[in-house]
Amino acid sequence: YFDTHAHGDIMSVYTNDIDTLRQMISQSFPQLLVSAVTVLTVFCIMVYYCLWLTLVVLAGVALMTLLIKKIGGGSARYFFRQQTALGRAEGFIEEMMNGQKVIKVFCHEEESKAAFDALNDALFEESEKANRYANTLGPILNNIGNVLYVLVAVTGGALLLAGAPNLSVSGLALSISIVVPFLNMTKQFAGNINQVSHQVNAVVMGLAGAQRIFDLMDEAPEEDEGYVTLVNAKYDRNDQLVETAERTGLWAWKHPHHDGTTTYHKLAGDITFTDVDFGYVPEKTVLHDINLYGRPGQKIAFVGSTGAGKTTITNLINRFYDIQDGKIRYDGINIHKIKKADLRRSLGIVLQD
Repeated sequence: YFDTHAHGDIMSVYTNDIDTLRQMISQSFPQLLVSAVTVLTVFCIMVYYCLWLTLVVLAGVALMTLLIKKIGGGSARYFFRQQTALGRAEGFIEEMMNGQKVIKVFCHEEESKAAFDALNDALFEESEKANRYANTLGPILNNIGNVLYVLVAVTGGALLLAGAPNLSVSGLALSISIVVPFLNMTKQFAGNINQVSHQVNAVVMGLAGAQRIFDLMDEAPEEDEGYVTLVNAKYDRNDQLVETAERTGLWAWKHPHHDGTTTYHKLAGDITFTDVDFGYVPEKTVLHDINLYGRPGQKIAFVGSTGAGKTTITNLINRFYDIQDGKIRYDGINIHKIKKADLRRSLGIVLQD
């Protein structure tokens, strides 16, 4: 996972994505709740005073909802892509900062700048599209609210002039004392719908961040089916290895068997590869039919060109990767039977960094 995902991109999940999620929970959700309660309350008062004018307002709200769904849905797609592009750009920056010496020694500065410009341009394009959708929504809804205000005023005046009956829960006759407050309620109603639309952008960004967070959380941890453990050991009176709680400087592999017995093998560092095949992806074999051994006390050098598989062999011993075929035995024990933590605790490794 860490070989195929840039470290900066992973860190972007912990910083940018969690921050957008925090803003959604701490700011957008409370504002949405307030707006929802206000809209519901105003709607109930509208229905109570005049059903005809309420129907006019609902027609405008239906149009607003359609636009929020259409434009908000478009911005959601681009906000997710913006978060992904931001992660890529930050991942690239982090790797270039860590690898400055390599960049300098290979005179790779211009190529690195060009690669960053490409990632930065991609981030700009996704952000521009996301914010174009988001910033278009507010003015459109504002204007629909203004038009709705005029329609309610015109409809109210027409109903007053026509002497139409007032279909409402209150049973009050339609009058100017109902139409004028209704105009104020219409403005408040449309304003809160617009407020909801502003929070939609923050919610969409928060959800985009949440998806990346949960993708990381849902990554399956590495499996460990090993049952052979590394324990402190000593020799008893019969010169047999036995487990002890005290630190003796002598280590042994504790190997339980299916018949209920347990045997102990001294940790010596004997490594044997037998017919080992390995590929980072199933369709491409990197190492094929590898047979080698390393006995305790030996000094062995792997010499070969870059990419020949020297580091890969050491990564197979400590099970950073698992082989496709063959056997690797450690002190005569198949390393798949050894618990990973104990296997790695028994090894000393100094990476090239």
